[in-house]
Amino acid sequence: MVLSDMAHVGDPNFVRLRDEVARLFQSNPTAEKLERARRALEAIHESSIPFNSYSGQYHQAANLVFRNLLDHILDNCSFRDIVTVSQLSRSLRVQTRKYLNRQLVKLLKRYVSDVGAFFEVMKKTGGIISGSTALALIDRGGWKSRDLDLYVPEGQPRDEFLVHLAREGYDVTGESYDVGQIVRDKLRMGEDVRQYAQLSACVTRVTKLHKGTGPSGYPFYIIDLIESKSDAPPILPILYFNATHVMNWITHDSIVILYPSLTLNRVGVEHYLWDQQCWRIKYTERGFSIENTTEKLKLRCGSACPLLHRTTVDAGTLTFALVDGPITIPSPIKWQTRGVNAHPERGICKNPQCPRNPSFELRRSV
Repeated sequence: MVLSDMAHVGDPNFVRLRDEVARLFQSNPTAEKLERARRALEAIHESSIPFNSYSGQYHQAANLVFRNLLDHILDNCSFRDIVTVSQLSRSLRVQTRKYLNRQLVKLLKRYVSDVGAFFEVMKKTGGIISGSTALALIDRGGWKSRDLDLYVPEGQPRDEFLVHLAREGYDVTGESYDVGQIVRDKLRMGEDVRQYAQLSACVTRVTKLHKGTGPSGYPFYIIDLIESKSDAPPILPILYFNATHVMNWITHDSIVILYPSLTLNRVGVEHYLWDQQCWRIKYTERGFSIENTTEKLKLRCGSACPLLHRTTVDAGTLTFALVDGPITIPSPIKWQTRGVNAHPERGICKNPQCPRNPSFELRRSV
């Protein structure tokens, strides 16, 4: 069967082929299944090549069917599986990039009408998207983020975003705040400022923007514009997040996941706990398991081991390019996962599955 046999994407032949290939990408596919899937998809793609200069309409229609077929498959894939599909061939790498770009545009359309112009501001200023919005794209669990978190370098980048977002109909609210000023005010009043210690180490100011109002008086659209400390890249605050599963970001040309083995399995490990615990309830309701120690993971710590010295560009980080060509990579920053299950002064991890635990080698030798 070739694509010319299919009148449209609802044709029974197309549906059967679509579902057959989709089944090849179930969880943990074998190497044999992946090879079969690769051959099937490549055959479909090759069949969309026009036979001669007069078959342009066929070429266009066949490509549309191929895109619908692949989109259906990828719609039912985890992010991990999408990465796997992208590695099967160069043409599939291009197609998966286009697919994820379409998904990102669809997600951002909730907040801005001109996504292209929004990306241009991100590119010009070095701004990045993080928090729930980035996680929603990666997790693909069907839930929606409640707001859009933008992280920018201090100064001019913030002003450029404010100008652009004003055109989109957003207003700055009185809930905006200067982190340093809050700390100074609380110190002057003799209040405890420990919960602001980590925030003030990486963030200068948070500007909150709203657009529209719902029946309950709550804003329809919320954007938080977070400025990093002077001369610090906008990814710095992400390294101070509450837990590992939200330590991801999206640039104008890439998606970055700092703890892919945990995050793509919907697992998070507590990192910095500088604010209230309501975030834990939010992510538990979205299907994530949040542990306060890697000791409870029942698997190796991997890149989340509290004794491991990480950098934002190391082998434990997953970076997926959204463009065909070089991508912008921020200067590497070093950090360690903050955990309650380690004795760093002794170089010991309390997770029994971790090679840095004394009992690991003993059990393996038995």
